[in-house]
Amino acid sequence: MPDPPEQGRFDPRLVAPEGRAQHPRLYLVGEAPGEAETEAGRPFVGPAGQTLRRLIRAAGIDPAQLRLCNAIPYRPLTPGKAGASRNRAPTRTEIERFSACLLHDIERSEPGAILALGRSAMAALGIHGPIAAARRCAFRHAGTPVLVTYHPQYVAYRGGEGGPVWRAMVRDLSDAWRARDRQAR
Repeated sequence: MPDPPEQGRFDPRLVAPEGRAQHPRLYLVGEAPGEAETEAGRPFVGPAGQTLRRLIRAAGIDPAQLRLCNAIPYRPLTPGKAGASRNRAPTRTEIERFSACLLHDIERSEPGAILALGRSAMAALGIHGPIAAARRCAFRHAGTPVLVTYHPQYVAYRGGEGGPVWRAMVRDLSDAWRARDRQAR
């Protein structure tokens, strides 16, 4: 585990992975914890997490077979109005520094497949380039199938439930859910 981050640029409270600890059928990787996640100490409980959970239901996925984690385990901060801190995307250097937590957890949990949710998750898994192109490719991490899709917050911004980006992400979730089955054949 890397040393806790310097206060000011990060909230120093760690948000650990959650869900099925051994052999999850699908391992979902997000960007970084937000305020709600940091307060709760759990990944994907804020607005993006609520969108993700609706997407998971729409894809017919059993949440008990999932493991949830972020590319980095700390909330990256930037100054906001009146001195309040706001979320920001982690930098590539920060992802390189803190993604060891994610990679160790993937190795330990031995998932059937991994789905990277957005650009930061892609970078943590060594995948670079546009999301649109990466969605059409198959990757591997230590022999495990890795697929790429949008971050749930992007889905919310691009029309939300029922829109074309929503439907595309539901398909991506379904494809990732079945990736282990295809590998076993």
